[in-house]
Amino acid sequence: GGLKLYGRQGLLGFGALHAVTGSPTSQWSVARAQADLGTAARTGAMATLQLVDGRTNPLYSVGADASLRAADERLELSSFWAATFDGAQEQGMAAQTVVRWRGEELTPELSALWVEDGFDPALGYVQRSGVLSSRAGLTWLKQAPGPSLEQLQLYVGGRLDTSADLEENLGGLAEA
Repeated sequence: GGLKLYGRQGLLGFGALHAVTGSPTSQWSVARAQADLGTAARTGAMATLQLVDGRTNPLYSVGADASLRAADERLELSSFWAATFDGAQEQGMAAQTVVRWRGEELTPELSALWVEDGFDPALGYVQRSGVLSSRAGLTWLKQAPGPSLEQLQLYVGGRLDTSADLEENLGGLAEA
């Protein structure tokens, strides 16, 4: 079973969820708050808690995020930070920053995601730990003049993954 609470009061949005699942019994709780800082910016915070029968320490995570639009909303900046804990002991941290320019036809984007080895992806925010993933991409979008085709879109980009300490190359990916 579970319980969900959410709402908005002025510029502040909030939500909370608590659920009890499975065998052994697990209890999951998550809470999120987000504040709109005008029309072009927002910030938020989130926390999770997991209690499992047979474990003495709770698992939990905390995180914060922010986004900003500038230059007639063409420039987008966003980032997040998160940490996971086993009881009072920090397991690891993760952070990401994304920069995007929304031009009329070209949209370049750069991002970097850093995740420490000890970060627990099961508690939120990322898919794996111990990685620095850097991405670059460029999207070209052209409105098509014909009635049977609305637009043409082309994307080229790539990703390079290394260990979080930059010691080991974990591979890359080219996309088109």
